[in-house]
Amino acid sequence: TDQFFAPAVDEENKRGGQNPPNWHVSIATREKQAATRFLTVIEVAPGKKLVDTPARLEAEGEGRVRLKLGDYDVTAELDPAKPSFLGATHKDGTASLVSGQAGGGISLGGDRRAAQHAGSTMLWERPPGASEVFIEEVDRLPDVLLYGNRY
Repeated sequence: TDQFFAPAVDEENKRGGQNPPNWHVSIATREKQAATRFLTVIEVAPGKKLVDTPARLEAEGEGRVRLKLGDYDVTAELDPAKPSFLGATHKDGTASLVSGQAGGGISLGGDRRAAQHAGSTMLWERPPGASEVFIEEVDRLPDVLLYGNRY
């Protein structure tokens, strides 16, 4: 939904009193779980007709699922007992993203790069007519947790 429990207020006037839609969701299991994973897909297309049917999940082994989202194939490990994994690849082979504990490397157009850091997130793009992009990042704690809040 894009509705708040209480109306959003732009207290610092950072948006000129305008509050664009903020998409959020509440999710719960039917029964208490020791551990679980959710894969949430939210299509945000202001002014366009939205798809009413959910993306179809295809099983890819125990706990791993694959789905097609527009021009992307997305794979996710949903079994919380297994190392985490999330991957997305463009159908024309020009872009790929891999993240999670099981993401030891990334493939794009028949080429492969190994992760330099365990559990990192890797983005690799080869846009037609533009320079290749490769980024590997690891999670970092926010400054407020490292240095405290000086206010």
